[in-house]
Amino acid sequence: AYARHGGWTRRAALTRAATAAFLRDHLGRWIGALCDAIRASGDEPYCALAALLDAAVAAQCRRLRVTPGPTEGRLPADVMQADTLECPRA
Repeated sequence: AYARHGGWTRRAALTRAATAAFLRDHLGRWIGALCDAIRASGDEPYCALAALLDAAVAAQCRRLRVTPGPTEGRLPADVMQADTLECPRA
């Protein structure tokens, strides 16, 4: 928005391309799996927030004409949810 407001067409295009690449190669690939896992927990209001997040990222992908490939398999285990928390550097 700052580049567009300043009339910096090339900088705005660069920012748009970087945003599209981030969605295609990173966020867009795993956000669906994360949101599915949150919704599967059944914990409100997190399920509603996951649905909102999933819809927002999908809308940005459509706006930028990005088709991310899904991440295969399960998300890695969350060490913060384990019975004990140990420093990985210990």
